[in-house]
Amino acid sequence: MAKYAGFHWKKNDSGNFIADEKHSANSCNKYLKYYITQSTQMSVMHGFDYTTSFYRKKYNEASTHKHRRALVLTSRKLVRLIYVLLRDSKLYVSVSHDTVIE
Repeated sequence: MAKYAGFHWKKNDSGNFIADEKHSANSCNKYLKYYITQSTQMSVMHGFDYTTSFYRKKYNEASTHKHRRALVLTSRKLVRLIYVLLRDSKLYVSVSHDTVIE
């Protein structure tokens, strides 16, 4: 699902050379990528627990393009969460809640 949404990168390596800048693949659903990226941006801005701490961690790890790199990696993580919730037919419940809804 992450590949379909465009959150994967093309290899740009040759021999011992490993490129610092990698471009995301163009063969994706551009609307899905846009809306997931926007929802990730809003969840980070409004303090959603699941994305904010991961975003900050990735933002601090990056040397260039900090916001873009952290946003794309957080979007990829959000896609994995959405996929698991849909696959298992469950609703997301924040860690602060004690009950699980099925």
